[in-house]
Amino acid sequence: MSYTPADSDRIYLLNVKECADILRIRRAKVYDLIALGSIKGFKIGSDFRIHRSSVESLIGAKIPADFFAPKASNRKK
Repeated sequence: MSYTPADSDRIYLLNVKECADILRIRRAKVYDLIALGSIKGFKIGSDFRIHRSSVESLIGAKIPADFFAPKASNRKK
């Protein structure tokens, strides 16, 4: 199965690391933004998920589709 840019439209939730990468902030600050209500997030077990739309509203732009493309692995085999 290969990735297409249309696949990014089906991603509605971000994890804390993805959100931090998009906003270029530390993960701890993402938790602060959730607590302040600046972004909408919720906890599933011990993990948080953040609504993609709330991050896009915060930055005033859509998240680029290539952000969700699989990254090439740098691991040696």
